[in-house]
Amino acid sequence: MGRVFEWLPCSDPARDSHRFAAAVEAAVRAGSVRSFPKFKAWKKAAVDGKPAPADPLKPRGGGGRGKGGDDGTAALALAMRAAAADRLAGVVASVEARAGGGGGKWKGGKAAGAKAPPAEPSEAEFAAAAARLEARRAKAGGAGGGGDGGGAAKRRRA
Repeated sequence: MGRVFEWLPCSDPARDSHRFAAAVEAAVRAGSVRSFPKFKAWKKAAVDGKPAPADPLKPRGGGGRGKGGDDGTAALALAMRAAAADRLAGVVASVEARAGGGGGKWKGGKAAGAKAPPAEPSEAEFAAAAARLEARRAKAGGAGGGGDGGGAAKRRRA
């Protein structure tokens, strides 16, 4: 009968033994199954002399969702969620650090302590950067002629 309780979902030997024994005995009396000595020994040890539960189908108290549970399952769930949040924060900070972000703790859609995005360059800074780029192009294109780095010559040959 131990295997019966293992295979029946949500069964509990302490609460369901009397019901299962009654069902098996009814089937034996009806002649649909035969009685075995192992069943009689189990019934004698598990059922006989023990009071049947008043209502075996009544839900047990505590431990349910939202009830807090006496066995600490709610506290365990909270601890697991906190650990998962810490791991996520570590992963986000690692990705931000590699991508050039602030690398701070993740808080509500923004990384705490993250650097503000760089401001747009002023007109003078933009002109200076454009002049540097033109100077590089002229220096690289001086040997090939045309000032385009040799791209036009390559296209002509193709």
